[in-house]
Amino acid sequence: MEDKSEAITSRDHFDVVVSGASCAGLFAAEKLAKSGRKVVLFERKSSPQEPQRTWIVTDRFHSILGDSPSDVIVHETGVMRVNAGDSSASIILQPPDLIVERTALLRHLTSRAIEAGVEIRESSEVTDFSFEKDGVSLSIKDRSTDVSYKVGACDLILAGGTNCQITKSLSDVPQKVIPIVQAVVNLPEDYDPTVTEVWFERDSTTYFYWLIPDSPSTGVLGFVGESPSRARAEVHDFIRKKGFQPLSYQGAMIPLHQPLRRLEWRSSGSRVLLVGDAAAHVKVTTVGGVVSGLWGAEAAARSILRKTSYQRELMSLNMELYLHDFIRWSMDRFDQNMYEELVCMMSDSLKGFLGRRNRDSMAGGILELIARQPRVIPLGLRSIFMPYRGLDPSRPKEDSRIGKRVEEI
Repeated sequence: MEDKSEAITSRDHFDVVVSGASCAGLFAAEKLAKSGRKVVLFERKSSPQEPQRTWIVTDRFHSILGDSPSDVIVHETGVMRVNAGDSSASIILQPPDLIVERTALLRHLTSRAIEAGVEIRESSEVTDFSFEKDGVSLSIKDRSTDVSYKVGACDLILAGGTNCQITKSLSDVPQKVIPIVQAVVNLPEDYDPTVTEVWFERDSTTYFYWLIPDSPSTGVLGFVGESPSRARAEVHDFIRKKGFQPLSYQGAMIPLHQPLRRLEWRSSGSRVLLVGDAAAHVKVTTVGGVVSGLWGAEAAARSILRKTSYQRELMSLNMELYLHDFIRWSMDRFDQNMYEELVCMMSDSLKGFLGRRNRDSMAGGILELIARQPRVIPLGLRSIFMPYRGLDPSRPKEDSRIGKRVEEI
């Protein structure tokens, strides 16, 4: 039998090294390997058992990734019902949104990457890198043997998320993150499982609550919080108010997109690129990052294959993300009355537009949106002159019997 410690201390050289078996990292690796590049992906975990998490994505998921097996797309929802106070509006989604199970998607993307020729080394972590004359030199630690070794590459893709120490060291600006918490619940017997519910409750979150059906009988009820230490207690209160019983909890810390954040480093023809959560390719209006993460990974692969600027390849994605940045900035200044006014503006014409023009393709439709509902202009202008509306600091603190840090869920 070959001695493993001797085998891995030799310096291998690859066209591309990917650090992190995230959705974006796996997809970028697959794209590059399919184009003939020699690609290795390092993942610090061993056969990672990721916690289950339900995601809702637009049909843009299919156009980027192609068809996925039934264990990945577990359900569809064709109606988005938006509520604010006593106001409500239902938007018919054409095509429907897709409900994705995170663990199954990661397994699917891993299989695709391996089939494309990607070498995946588990229990291995990229701990450092440096630019050299012949490319990028990387320090790798095999966590199963505690042996460190070097590999070389022409290019490096960092896809390890917001907790990756290398990613953190590359920027002087800390990555902004925000907690999401959701509970698996049984749907009421009379609930239509094709309807996703959204509530704007400005007193408890600057974002919103949601109920997303993930089967004919169950769904996830959650929200985007303000504080990791209070998030579970706050969603628990909302669940009780709506008459549900939590069966289990899901949670995560989600990075927020930061305009003009640096995502590419170059030296002597070699590059280091950030993708996925590491790049914070997340729509800050909905904190949705699945489609935009895959979109950015595709752009990173094109940039390497074509030897073009990463920012140039990201142009269409950035247009979407910058628009969502502006909308989020504006809505952070809304009070509850403004949310109710917004929902009341949902004419049949506007609802038809929003049903066809999904949240991953808004940049090309702003003029049409304004034409269909000109009243959004004065509403938006009012918000510009209003201060940021944080939450009431006098709100009750978390119930210590319920409160739990999101990272531990």
